[in-house]
Amino acid sequence: MIHYAHTQPAYPTRIGVFIALAATVAAMLLTPDIQEADWFPDAVLGGVAAVFVATLILFWSLTVRVTDEALEVWFGPGLVRKRVPL
Repeated sequence: MIHYAHTQPAYPTRIGVFIALAATVAAMLLTPDIQEADWFPDAVLGGVAAVFVATLILFWSLTVRVTDEALEVWFGPGLVRKRVPL
């Protein structure tokens, strides 16, 4: 039986990571191409953008649930999770 359940949206995290993602994408689009290694800046910024997207997905919200058996806490879709038996 569930005694308590609450999902808290992570608005500050969402806003901060979205701003960083937008800045990274803008840098990708505005960075001039370098003759010798024009793939390098885009590859690095693409990797950084991918980390920001993963952060948005993994830490979209925080959910807390208390049942008869345990206290469960998880972020976003549940890949980052903790369960404490009661």
